[in-house]
Formats: sequence, structure tokens, C-alpha cells
Amino acid sequence: MKTIKIIYFILTCTFLLSLIIGCETDEPIDNLRTIEIVTEKNEYNINETINISITNYLSDTAKYFKCDNHDLRASHIMKNESGVWTEQKLAYRCTAMGPMGFFGDLPPSQSKEDSIKIDSAGTYKLKYTFIIKGDTTNFLSNEFKILN
Repeated sequence: MKTIKIIYFILTCTFLLSLIIGCETDEPIDNLRTIEIVTEKNEYNINETINISITNYLSDTAKYFKCDNHDLRASHIMKNESGVWTEQKLAYRCTAMGPMGFFGDLPPSQSKEDSIKIDSAGTYKLKYTFIIKGDTTNFLSNEFKILN
């Protein structure tokens, strides 16, 4: 009887873990629909505010991690260095006590705004991470340049 309880516990934990983690992909869910991430301009000066519009053109609600002092934010900055895209993960500090963070929703046909400043010249893209139908999916912004 104890063995059955252990097996049941392991199967339950495995199932719950698979729901939480899901699969991760960098590919759009639907070739015709996507989450569009565009910057206001294509060229900026160092430390200039880059305004970003994020619009959900999917037929499903996209979920994303947020916390008390941060809503929808880029998960990575990608920089083109000699033809190769390198990623820098962004970390955000939540200020609330207790469990940190929760999930926000970006319903179909809705938009959210974000902004960021970058302190070095180069060609960049921003990566945003969403959970759609239980799968973790990354979407990229348009390419933009930071000038000296």
C-alpha cells in the first residue's frame, strides 16, 4: 500500500511539474497570427527611452510573468555582434513581500506598452516570454539600432 502511495505521489508531482513548465519554443504558435512587438522608431541614441508596443494577434490569451512593480517586460535583450545574436537575460526585482510575482493576461486583440533604455551602441532586438495554452513561447521585437 505504501508503494502505491509513493507511485501516486510521483505521478502527481510529474503531472503538476509538466503543467507549470510546459514546453518552450521561439516559434510562432500560428503562421498567420502572432504577438507583434514593435519599437516606436528604428534608431535611438544611447540611453534614449525606447517605447515598445506589444499586441496580441493570437486567438488565445497570452500570459506573462509580472509582479507588483513590473508589468509586461522584455525577458532578454538580444544584440547582434559580428552577425551573431547574443542574449542578455534581464532580471527584475519585485518589491512585495511574500510569494514573488504572478501572471498577467494579454487577451486577443489587446495591446500593452513597455519602455527600456540601452546604454551601448549596436543593433538590438527584444525578447518577450509568454505562456500560451500551457507552452512557454518567446516572441521577438523588430530590429533597431542604438547610435553613438
